[in-house]
Amino acid sequence: STTTDRYRFRFFQEACEHPTASYAYCLASDFRDTIFQANPFTTVPLNHDDDDDENIDLHLFEHSLKMNQWHFRRAAACGLYKEFANKLRYKPILNAGGILGTPEAFRALQNIMMQLEGCNDQVVLNAAYYGNLFDDNSLTIKSYSQGYGHVNNVAYGAVVKYGPGGEFLDRDGFISPVVHQYDFFSERSLWDPTQKVLMMGKFTIELYQVVRVCLLIFYFVILPMFLWIMYPY
Repeated sequence: STTTDRYRFRFFQEACEHPTASYAYCLASDFRDTIFQANPFTTVPLNHDDDDDENIDLHLFEHSLKMNQWHFRRAAACGLYKEFANKLRYKPILNAGGILGTPEAFRALQNIMMQLEGCNDQVVLNAAYYGNLFDDNSLTIKSYSQGYGHVNNVAYGAVVKYGPGGEFLDRDGFISPVVHQYDFFSERSLWDPTQKVLMMGKFTIELYQVVRVCLLIFYFVILPMFLWIMYPY
């Protein structure tokens, strides 16, 4: 549910700021469709005062697709469409299933999630980033194109590369530390590159294109011919 999706960010914030811990960064990821191939924390500074990675507070990771009607319908259902539609349109989708950040970043994100009642968490994340809702928190935020960064979202037409052992690679050829939505490749063993690859993400895009072409043919060819035959005058 949208409530459960958003309220998990309260747990993320509480875990990352737990009084018995002293975390520099935390990673919040989906569980069912995520695998770890390397340590995602080796590419961020152990001390947030270091100069590495530009002292980024919040790392966000994109899909290959742009914001679409699925997101706009959900934004409309919770009253965000009018304010954020123009800011979201044509923007890459930021996935809420894999986020890396400091405790301060997760506190700010949790506050925004709790303020926008009834909204899908992914819609809130994108509205917060593209709508500049983080501005009051003085956070440094970086978004990564699909196939770069700590989390690789491999579904829905993503550019997917494999290593000699069948592991997922980023676009630059380095191993992807975290792979989200790997289950879209359900007919492929992750460790046997000789097996058949089921590119379900690309198939989804191709199917949409086929349907669109069929509808155009129907409206501009078949329907006019039918009307001309039935009503010749």
